[in-house]
Amino acid sequence: MDLGQVFTNINVAIYMVSLFRLKKDALLLDPCFGKGVFLHAAISNGYRNIEGYEIDCNLYITTKQKYPELNLYNQDFLLADIKIKYDGIIMNPPYVRQEKIDDLAPLGITKRVLRRNKLFNELPSTANMYMYFIFKAIDILKDNGEMVVIFPSSWLQAKSGKQFEQL
Repeated sequence: MDLGQVFTNINVAIYMVSLFRLKKDALLLDPCFGKGVFLHAAISNGYRNIEGYEIDCNLYITTKQKYPELNLYNQDFLLADIKIKYDGIIMNPPYVRQEKIDDLAPLGITKRVLRRNKLFNELPSTANMYMYFIFKAIDILKDNGEMVVIFPSSWLQAKSGKQFEQL
């Protein structure tokens, strides 16, 4: 099953973490931590209050063993019921084209399931997975919080891009 994983180079992760202007005690989130490069970069930069989500069981186990002190969850970020707000969010969201989202049904993820969350109702029906991640991340970001995301610029030319930009 294609989870849309594209792993970030450590040098890119270090650079992205360096963009934060947050205090070192800030609460950070990586909603799709994969192999944990953002976790590593954040810890190396002095951050310790870090949480993360990862749907891939193998990556979760390996990364949790590496960082047992962090609050890491083997759960889908998009379906997680998150009640807190974060000071900072950093991510390389999964690249799953809108036509392929329903292929994740064995994990409980379909467009229909995502659309049950009123947060996603305004997203275009042709939204790719990374748009859902960004939209939810913005929703759980504190006022004046900071978010650093790497994602393709192809959305600028897509029909769904205009609506996404307005939202």
